[in-house]
Amino acid sequence: MREGREPAAFDRARTVREEPVVYEELKDILVGALHIREEDVAPTATREEVGLDSLAVLELSAALNERLGIEVHDYELLDADTLADVARLMAERRPGG
Repeated sequence: MREGREPAAFDRARTVREEPVVYEELKDILVGALHIREEDVAPTATREEVGLDSLAVLELSAALNERLGIEVHDYELLDADTLADVARLMAERRPGG
């Protein structure tokens, strides 16, 4: 076990538990700040399906950092296959996560 840290398996389990909450935060940002239609936002939706072009991805990256203190680079968001993957990445990067 790492000194002063929980076992890696515990970290992964906590990330999985946090994903639904983080997904809702992502959805709020997509709909509220980036003006994505709420009916287009689903965990299985791809970036293209919700209309996130490269400029919107930059805006999402900035919003995640400013609103939630989560640092995710635009290239990482571009590599995510679905919104659920973005939420998973957010949960992993969440401060204290």
